[in-house]
Amino acid sequence: VIEKNTLQALPGELQNWYNKYEQYHIYNAYGLFRSMTGVDGRPELIVEGAFESTNSKGLQWKEYEFQAKPSILSHSTTFVAPHQPRLDWQMWFAALSNYQHEAWLANFLYRLLTNQNEVLKLIKYSPFANKPPKYLRVMLYRYNFTELGSSNWWKHILQIKSKTIELSVLVIYLQAIHSFSDKMNPILFTWFPVCFAFIILILKKCLCSTSNYYMKSRQSYQTNGHIFHQVSSLCLALSNDNTHIQMEKCDESN
Repeated sequence: VIEKNTLQALPGELQNWYNKYEQYHIYNAYGLFRSMTGVDGRPELIVEGAFESTNSKGLQWKEYEFQAKPSILSHSTTFVAPHQPRLDWQMWFAALSNYQHEAWLANFLYRLLTNQNEVLKLIKYSPFANKPPKYLRVMLYRYNFTELGSSNWWKHILQIKSKTIELSVLVIYLQAIHSFSDKMNPILFTWFPVCFAFIILILKKCLCSTSNYYMKSRQSYQTNGHIFHQVSSLCLALSNDNTHIQMEKCDESN
């Protein structure tokens, strides 16, 4: 079944063809994603490393190159089918998300800072093959193709630049996560954040409902108080009128 908006965008002859043969179920709409990314550029994470600075020029950053994903501006895309580089694919999802949702990324950076051979084999080129870097940083760029005649294949615009990542700080972060996960039951570790978030939502809703109840009660009290005040004023006015009438009758009798 073709989506209604998609069907309406088709030329009239194709719409007629679709309506005529739809009953035979000889074709189907399919797709991995309902909405495709990359329409206004492809987000990419670029990992750079540096040794400790020994001069006034500061840190000299060098870029890691991956197997297939866009990185070096002068390098063209590669043909990978039927193989799909797993790390490159995960880096694409990480570029669409944030580091809190991509716990593996911190472990990956740790392996780069320690030059673990098994991880280095997953990337195409490391400028620190002989000696691990002292620092790392991750840059989020938005990639687009260049125009004809350009010497580069890609052009990119910087979106976000991370702080400088050092091994000692990353180790503390990973140890805290691992210590927390080791002390908890795996099922509890998996469902605890979900349940905690769910409880927060319930409490928030209850508090909002209670707040609305008190607001409505206060408004009702103010409304009732205003009505009571009007009724009291009316009764007082009537009482004064009756008193005035009675006094007039007394004067007439006298």
